[in-house]
Amino acid sequence: MRDHVTCPTTRCVTKHNANMSTKMIIINGGRIALIFFLTLAATHVATLVRDTTTDAERWQNAFLDIPTAEETRRHLQYYTSIAHSAGDYETAVYTHERFLEYGFNSTILEEEVLLSYPIQRRVTLLHPVFYEAKLKEASYSQDDTMHHPDVMDTFNGETPYDDSNLTLTGYSPSGNVTAEVVYVNYGSRADFDLLLASGVELTGKIALARYGGLFRGTKAMIAQESGMIGLLIYSDPIDDGGNTFPDGPYRPTTGVQRGSVQFLSICPGDPRRQVCQPDDENYTYEKGIPSIPVQPISFEDALPILQNLGNHTIPRNMWQGAANNTHVGPGPAVVNLFLDVKFNVTTIWNVVGTIPGTNPTETVLLGNHRDAWVFGAVDPNSGSSALLATARAFGVLYRKGWRPKRNIVFASWDGEEYGLLGSTAYAERKDRNNDEVVAYINMDTAVSGTTLDAAASPSLEKVFRKVLEKVKDPNTGTLLSTLFQSKKIRTLGSGSDYTSLLDHFGVPSLDFSFDGHYGVYHSVYDDFYWMSHYGDPTFEYHRAAAQIFGLVAMEIAESDTAALDFVRYSERLEEYYVETLNYVKAINSSIDMNELKDVIEDFKEAAEDYDKDIQKNSQKSELYARATKLERAFIGEIGLPGRPYYRHVIQAPGLYEGYGSSPFPGLMQTSGQRNWKMFDRQYRLLVERIEAATLVLEGK
Repeated sequence: MRDHVTCPTTRCVTKHNANMSTKMIIINGGRIALIFFLTLAATHVATLVRDTTTDAERWQNAFLDIPTAEETRRHLQYYTSIAHSAGDYETAVYTHERFLEYGFNSTILEEEVLLSYPIQRRVTLLHPVFYEAKLKEASYSQDDTMHHPDVMDTFNGETPYDDSNLTLTGYSPSGNVTAEVVYVNYGSRADFDLLLASGVELTGKIALARYGGLFRGTKAMIAQESGMIGLLIYSDPIDDGGNTFPDGPYRPTTGVQRGSVQFLSICPGDPRRQVCQPDDENYTYEKGIPSIPVQPISFEDALPILQNLGNHTIPRNMWQGAANNTHVGPGPAVVNLFLDVKFNVTTIWNVVGTIPGTNPTETVLLGNHRDAWVFGAVDPNSGSSALLATARAFGVLYRKGWRPKRNIVFASWDGEEYGLLGSTAYAERKDRNNDEVVAYINMDTAVSGTTLDAAASPSLEKVFRKVLEKVKDPNTGTLLSTLFQSKKIRTLGSGSDYTSLLDHFGVPSLDFSFDGHYGVYHSVYDDFYWMSHYGDPTFEYHRAAAQIFGLVAMEIAESDTAALDFVRYSERLEEYYVETLNYVKAINSSIDMNELKDVIEDFKEAAEDYDKDIQKNSQKSELYARATKLERAFIGEIGLPGRPYYRHVIQAPGLYEGYGSSPFPGLMQTSGQRNWKMFDRQYRLLVERIEAATLVLEGK
């Protein structure tokens, strides 16, 4: 209650002021006490909030600050300072030394594989005009590495190439053929069928295809099956688009895309292996590669051939490329294709670094390949640089006391470009137990731009999206989870080092990258200058790639349930069912696939029950044991028809796509071949494997 002062004298006023001062002190003291109390309460609340953060999350937050853009730049400068194809020992030693420096147990593993080395190559237009293809990429004035065009690589002491530019296809055989040329567009199965329907003679001719649409080895396989005797492949500027290097990110007209032509959709790895065709007593490596010579050429070298084709007009306008060609042949263009190729068994070098976990029987595997066709700034060494940044960060955390539950293994693969040689050899080692690998995380062409893309086993989609909630887009500062929210994670096919682990051994796998205007793929121009001017000038996306790489590994290494999501897997199975049903019904409307629909529904119910058990936090160790077995349940014993190495019944590379994924591949392949007896066998296998996976989820 407020005091009433009636005395107007100075004494009264003074007394009143004194009383007020005393009261103010009391009041202010109370306020101070109240503020102090509130501060303590707030501090206590903040402490409670901090206490809700798990140790795993605190280590993850610490990890995010460690990788730097500058270190990825430095690593990339090293990797791109030399041409380093399969079997390069120097880059293996560099990677091994970094692992040791970061505190890892590191080993260089030798693998003996078959590689091919071109001795001589010649492409000559003989009629109606004469033109000798250059088979060489032009240098550019901005290059300060002094490597262009004098790129030499002795390939581990083997015979060097006959010129500096290494414009080759891995595993092409030798050959000396002369014939009329037929332009086959992208060289897909559909393209060849359209040519045959148009009355174009293919047998005994040389095919001229442009890159795109499907794997180059599959182009060779289809051309060979169609009776053609040789294949030339070029990059068409109309498919590249935009300003050409060095004034822009796209391939110049002298650019050549190198690459392997192994039949990757049949079998990855060293083509000598009997496992590619275990029932073929007469199997040799020649059955896993083309029997016809294959040579990549530039648009500049393809142009005289395209301009001298007549006879049949192009069947569709969309076939027309930058040459404005209106005819497909055959002829009058006649070409001589001469290749002299040497095959040698050669040593390649995988480098494996390990951080031990508290549970030594479980492993999270992270991988990237080192070998390039020339310098490989994007493919693969953007991934190599990010991998080393992640590894260093893990080493820092380990020295500070972090101990993951599961082993974390970093693998730097060799020989990927020829046919996934290093990773396949590692997975097939006699001392390997792939059942211990909880998941495999892959980076290949990790950074060529700013757009995030990913493909994964369905069980790993959730954990990938989760870590994006902690990583910011370098350009916008927006969380990547927001930018990626509406984007679909693709199904894995083939074309990189997850193939053997996923498709043969049933290891859940993930592959991701930041994509952009990567117009110099597999050319001499995929170098440090291109990356530092067009791909990632600040190298901040390399840093972001390292952050994602590490966070996914940490999530899986620490999670009691391996961070695997089977409800999402069930949703994907439903999507695959609809896609496959529509494809099969269009070929044979009498096919009944209701039983497959039913077992997918059973799997979905089991996945939802499993998810509820996870939420209850009950019997985590037992639930975890189920999670790690589930992907293996989708591995069939017989594999796909004609390609038994691919045993995963849910997904595999399409037979005529090479890289692209095919859902329920046994059904898609056999129905496309109209082989209904084999379709029934693959259908039964698929149903049985999904039933087996359901039993795993149910703990039975």
